[in-house]
Amino acid sequence: MLERFVPRAARPIWISLALVVTLLSFAPLAGTEATGGAKLFLGATHVAVAVALIALLPRPRR
Repeated sequence: MLERFVPRAARPIWISLALVVTLLSFAPLAGTEATGGAKLFLGATHVAVAVALIALLPRPRR
């Protein structure tokens, strides 16, 4: 739907949204009772998933 209404801005909007959601996913890590290593690993998996999802966003056709 976003691609239909703002085709040129759709990809940057999706990337920005993915980055905001990734940053928000770190919030629960602060309150989690876990070791530092476990928190670091969980945070790294969040970043890895975000990178994979952003990389898989379709490129606009020219």
